[in-house]
Amino acid sequence: GRHALDAASLLALVIEVRGERVGLLDCVRRRPNAFEPRDIAMLRIVASQAAVALRNAQLYEETRALATHDELTGLLNRRRFFELLDADWTRSRRFDHPVSVLIADVDRFKDYNDRHGHLVGYLVLAAVAVALRGAVRETDIVARFGGEKFVVLLPATGSAAAYEVAEKLRRAVVTHGTPTPGMEPVRISVSVATANPREDEGEPRELVSAADHALLRAKAEGRDRVVVADC
Repeated sequence: GRHALDAASLLALVIEVRGERVGLLDCVRRRPNAFEPRDIAMLRIVASQAAVALRNAQLYEETRALATHDELTGLLNRRRFFELLDADWTRSRRFDHPVSVLIADVDRFKDYNDRHGHLVGYLVLAAVAVALRGAVRETDIVARFGGEKFVVLLPATGSAAAYEVAEKLRRAVVTHGTPTPGMEPVRISVSVATANPREDEGEPRELVSAADHALLRAKAEGRDRVVVADC
């Protein structure tokens, strides 16, 4: 009733994919009682084919997402992160911008699994992922690096600004990274590595390696802290 309809006959067929209603096929004709049983049967076939096409499109999107995203956290996976890092390294070399990489690791993660079970451990990782993603810019890249380790790419960000972001991430996880009430606060160690691709002769993976070594220092120095790599 919200729009004028220049039709005397209306046929509406629901399009379902795996039992979920995802669309509606509307057919109109100007004369009354215009749809014969054979018309309805033919249009049911059309609706069925549309459902198959939509299902195939969904499967394609799901497959593509699995190739680039981590299933548990929804973040980008390690392979996709390195692809984006390579692209940003090339772009930064062209425009003379610094590149910073942060690596965050959940402190004493094994203890969560031992005390509360692996299901809670998964919830911890998912909560940390949400906290990290919520504490950075839209242009920053957050990925799961493996296990309880996460990596963040900060395009066009120098060392001082990257350090501030790392501290922000550390605080965000303490505040928002605990999945269940009553648990001890989840804490992370974070490392920072920065390079200028135009000036440095190294490769992007060397920047990640530098951040990884700095993370070992953060763990050795007592955890729950930010350490800057010597690049």
